[in-house]
Amino acid sequence: MAQWCPRVDPLRPPTLPRDTPGALLYGATCMPGTATATGCHDDQKFWAVVVPWDAVTGPAGWTAPGGNRYWAGTAAMGTPTATAILRLQAERSRLHTQNVFKNWDDYKDLRMAQVLAKTQGKLALDYGVVHVELRPDPNETAAAFARRGGYMLWVDPQTGAFASKVPIDGYRPSWLPDDVRTCQLWAYYQPGASVVEYSVRIDYRDTWDQVIRASTGAIQRGFDKLCATVSGEKIQQAKVAVDMYRDLDAKSKPPTTPAGSTNTATTATASSPYAAAWAIAAAGCAWYTAPPPPCEPRPDQPLPPATPLVTTTGGWKATMTASAGGAALMPGAGVTSATIAPAVAAPTYPAGSLAWYDKTVDGYRIAVPAPGDGTTHAPITAALKGIPAGVTVVTTREWERATLPFWRRGTTKIGLAAVGGIAVISTATVFLTR
Repeated sequence: MAQWCPRVDPLRPPTLPRDTPGALLYGATCMPGTATATGCHDDQKFWAVVVPWDAVTGPAGWTAPGGNRYWAGTAAMGTPTATAILRLQAERSRLHTQNVFKNWDDYKDLRMAQVLAKTQGKLALDYGVVHVELRPDPNETAAAFARRGGYMLWVDPQTGAFASKVPIDGYRPSWLPDDVRTCQLWAYYQPGASVVEYSVRIDYRDTWDQVIRASTGAIQRGFDKLCATVSGEKIQQAKVAVDMYRDLDAKSKPPTTPAGSTNTATTATASSPYAAAWAIAAAGCAWYTAPPPPCEPRPDQPLPPATPLVTTTGGWKATMTASAGGAALMPGAGVTSATIAPAVAAPTYPAGSLAWYDKTVDGYRIAVPAPGDGTTHAPITAALKGIPAGVTVVTTREWERATLPFWRRGTTKIGLAAVGGIAVISTATVFLTR
């Protein structure tokens, strides 16, 4: 007898928490057809900006001279990622201009006609496809405009949110070590451009190498917690939910990433953030949760409307509008028909990768070839329950020789202690500090 797929409400597909391990999530966005003037319920949202942690730690990321880690990408206009970023920029503008109009002596008593003239090129009511809903009365004061919920878009090229001069979102995922202070999202939008540029900035203490090493165990613990609640059935439900938007995607397909882009992670997360977040979760839980059995589509499974039904207010026009109330309307297809089924398969690793059994976590740690300062490999993942195909198992000494500079290896520390006792240990401490 055929096994039917789980029934899923089109407006309430399975959701993921922001602290999903292995991914940085920004921009809570309503599912198609659920947005109102005041937003939507939490179980009708998904995170529209998804940046895999592996993308930040991998070759596409870089460490700036100041010490912080960065990763950058682009999102095509009309995709959920771009829309969410524009809305975050508008929200950051609202917080800034409300404060200025209400509290700054140079502005609060000015008439809005004077404010508009004074702030040309710095504040705007319209900026490309973004428009504020609440329009000012030229004769009302700035303070009065702000009190009734009015704001302007912060487009100043020297300080503004639209020029990537201030972060538009930020948090510290619980699965990252305490060395990480915050993971910030920055973005740049130029009117008339076909894409929105955005970047992630990881602000941390100590060194990036220490953050990477500390994050492996933290990600492992994060997956342990998440996978205790994410069962094979829920992953199957997520696949069904993504597939349900196949027809909607075919009829209202958002623009693709510009030709010539080679950043596949950016392309995937820009066009299908809902599927991308679930793919990361499914891949991380693959070692704990057996793939769900195949099922056949339910003949009575409801499908989303061809055109999302959206409760509109006066300011919602054909173009994307930044709502003063923070409503997260998602235009166009929203979710693509990408499937998360391949994500449950075990990941593959490049030739020459190493595995080392760490008894403290009862699992195998993995390192891939990545020449560094006195090292040949870089650890990339938390402890695994099994040995991936094609990965060479090594001893503790071989692992340290490949992944740690000489002064951090266990044999080196033992030798230093044996040679000089307290004096040598003090000298080593100074050397490590430098």
